[in-house]
Amino acid sequence: MSKAEQKFADAIKEWYMKEGAFNMIQSTKPQTLAYQLNDSPAGLAAWMIGMIKTGADGDKVDEAFGSRDELLTNIMIYWVTQTAGSAAHMYAEEAKATYGAKPSGPQKSEVPAAIALFQREAQAPREWAERSLNVQRFTKMPRGGHFAALEEPEMYAQDLRESFREIPPSNIQILNNDFVFLRQNDMRMIPLPGLAAWLVEKSQRLSDCDGDVEKRFTKDGLLTNIRIYWAPKTIGSSFRPYYDVTNAGALS
Repeated sequence: MSKAEQKFADAIKEWYMKEGAFNMIQSTKPQTLAYQLNDSPAGLAAWMIGMIKTGADGDKVDEAFGSRDELLTNIMIYWVTQTAGSAAHMYAEEAKATYGAKPSGPQKSEVPAAIALFQREAQAPREWAERSLNVQRFTKMPRGGHFAALEEPEMYAQDLRESFREIPPSNIQILNNDFVFLRQNDMRMIPLPGLAAWLVEKSQRLSDCDGDVEKRFTKDGLLTNIRIYWAPKTIGSSFRPYYDVTNAGALS
């Protein structure tokens, strides 16, 4: 490992001992945790706020998640839908996929990747990322934390747009923090602010509206369109025709 990687590895070890308990519990005992989080709204709020505070600037938990309204809305979504357990299971499934089925550990992805490293995230050096990803773009952001899409939406959206412009969209994986993935055969949902930014950007380019999308869509119509993709999680399947057409052209 390079000196930068060694320094990062030492920092991550220290972070896990101080703040990483939630990750280990959700990666190993998600169902045990699920019963507790679905039993008490206060317990659910405490668990989520505790995780958010890990990446906050001091005690500015509301600001780290965009605002208090955003924070309470997010907690309420998990509570009303009783999905804290299934969200925790994602950590366990990721751990199994990464370490369980492959004795040799994580395998390198050859899908082109763009990384935006926000200031209060774990500051992995580029060479660390290149061990597992085909890094085409690596940007250190001047501020922001783990929930950058909520905390710094304009900066997040701009980096997302620039990433899509630089990397061919027919075969792309965007990494912004650790939760934005678009893959050829395993397309996971991008976060709501990212989805909105993507659809608005696409509408601006496709419509004769001088950059004003609401000339083509009413505001209600635009928001409805975004929700239609978001609620049933169909953005990945909507990308599939583009990918299939591109591959068909390449093969012919």
